[in-house]
Amino acid sequence: MVSKLEDLRSNEQLGEEVGESREQIRRYIRLTYLTQELQDYVDTGQMKMRPAVELSYCSEETQRNVVDRILETEAFPSHDQAIRIRKADEQGYATYECIQDIMDEQKPNQKPKFKFSYERLDPLIPQGLTVKEQEDFVVKALETYKRLLQKQREGSR
Repeated sequence: MVSKLEDLRSNEQLGEEVGESREQIRRYIRLTYLTQELQDYVDTGQMKMRPAVELSYCSEETQRNVVDRILETEAFPSHDQAIRIRKADEQGYATYECIQDIMDEQKPNQKPKFKFSYERLDPLIPQGLTVKEQEDFVVKALETYKRLLQKQREGSR
């Protein structure tokens, strides 16, 4: 009688033995195609697995350009950026400048988010507005205040 594990592909078998999915085993194997520097970033947790897997499909030159950019900016590519770098590499235009342009884009998780306590804003906002109307009121107030500051600066010149 053949055991269940003997019927599985090797990555499925390994996955069952170590408690990982077949896809996760495939990702681990893909990481062996990275330059040593990129592998080190993954090993230390500085670079996430999914962007690293995307970069593993890139040429060594492209991977080295990514490492150079990381060293210059201390920023790592997001998954989306890594996908675009991979596509640029596959299409033959993944120059250092191209990688620089892609990696210099602000990532959604890098955009500042403002939070204000309700208690702080409530006395300043008219009652009875919806949440959207309250947000619009605050933005309009800030725009008005910005114009006032600009007029004051122009008047002091």
